[in-house]
Amino acid sequence: MIYTESLWNGYRRLDFVFEGREAILVCPSSPCPEGRWLLKTEYFDAFPDLELELVGRGYHLAYIKNTNRWGLAEDLQMKKRFRDFLVAEFGLNEKCVPVGMSCGGLFGIKLAGMYPEMVSVLYLDAPVVNILSMLDMGTPENVCTIRAEEIYEALGLNRSEMIAYRDHPLDYLPRLVEERIPVCLVYGGADTVVLCSENAELIKKAYTKSGVPFTWFKKEGLNHHPHALQGLSPEEQKQVIDFIIEHDQPLKKCTSKVVAAGRQEEITMACTNSDVDLDFETMQQLQIPDAEFFNLTRFANWSDNGEDDLRRAQMLGFTGRKVLVAPGAIIRIPRDQVGDNVFIGLYTYLNGNVTVGNNVLIGPHCSLPAGNHKFDPATGWFSARSEGDGDDSIVVGDGCWLASHVTVTAGVKLGRANLICAGAVVTKSTPDYAIMAGTPARQIGKIDPQSGEYIWFSKQKE
Repeated sequence: MIYTESLWNGYRRLDFVFEGREAILVCPSSPCPEGRWLLKTEYFDAFPDLELELVGRGYHLAYIKNTNRWGLAEDLQMKKRFRDFLVAEFGLNEKCVPVGMSCGGLFGIKLAGMYPEMVSVLYLDAPVVNILSMLDMGTPENVCTIRAEEIYEALGLNRSEMIAYRDHPLDYLPRLVEERIPVCLVYGGADTVVLCSENAELIKKAYTKSGVPFTWFKKEGLNHHPHALQGLSPEEQKQVIDFIIEHDQPLKKCTSKVVAAGRQEEITMACTNSDVDLDFETMQQLQIPDAEFFNLTRFANWSDNGEDDLRRAQMLGFTGRKVLVAPGAIIRIPRDQVGDNVFIGLYTYLNGNVTVGNNVLIGPHCSLPAGNHKFDPATGWFSARSEGDGDDSIVVGDGCWLASHVTVTAGVKLGRANLICAGAVVTKSTPDYAIMAGTPARQIGKIDPQSGEYIWFSKQKE
């Protein structure tokens, strides 16, 4: 690859050709460690104040030329390959922030709809959302014969075919909401080029009450131009920048040295920021490339050590509390229901309304599922979802030790400092300092809380 260097507003600019197209990468003076970057989807040099603000904060800025400005699939596919190139060549993140102004907004919406895995947050400025509004099919005052001819030629469609066209940006809005892609929307309230009532307002309608992070700024009395931060108050400009940075949660590279079979190996994998609130459904939707999935699998199998167990707990949100999580553990309970100084062992499963006290050891392959599946006579089978039946919560008291392969069933409350022997199935609540064993578990002894001595019950007492 041949790069031509120059300066763009004081920053290092690289011009090159990617797959026959003009491409640009602007490099910040002090890059973000996560490799954050902006993708200007059209009109590279237009109204760059937003990009300048973020490049000054460590973002790279990338651009690749489109065939035309009306969102052809080939241009969107090219942007995906361009992303892959930037990730491999420059170490940029797999997620970017598309910056779409006017027709660039058209590209931004369609790109996020086609490739949601590469978009963290969208900045849309007076975006084209319904192409019909740009023709002679919307508000009569918006008729532009020259622009209509350009659109028909660009898309290779005639008027009747355009009416049946189902690849408008508005057709992608449900997918954006479904993928929970945050949007920052800015537009002029007196726009006579891209009418806000037929474009920007469609985004507001789709996102309002959706629960997906969304903010919008209407420049009262302003036309299609100026774009970006111009026309916004200083406070509004700050809110735009803060929203983008807050919701730009890219995958970051985590490197760890692991020891296996007597050798040390360093592997790099994709992981999410430890301060991001990822629920189970979100985790299920994460897309991990094959190579990184391979490394992740090896890492999970080789990283059973205190340092990595602590990092794993922190990534799950258990920060500052001396919680350790071994590889393979599945924890589907609220973070505030796990106490301090807790170890959760290999391949252990905690699900539902489970509360774990302080200073607890849970060994490998334990199962603590709160809730039950009920038999439905009408269908002849058990319900697919776990359903509560009275108090199905599980409580593990302070100071307990659950040895390997222990099962605690729904509704059980373990007393303080219980020792649950390996393989036990606990179906009833237990007193403090109990030693439990068997299937179903029964009390075979107790612990003297003063001396720590194990006191075993006689066979007669059993």
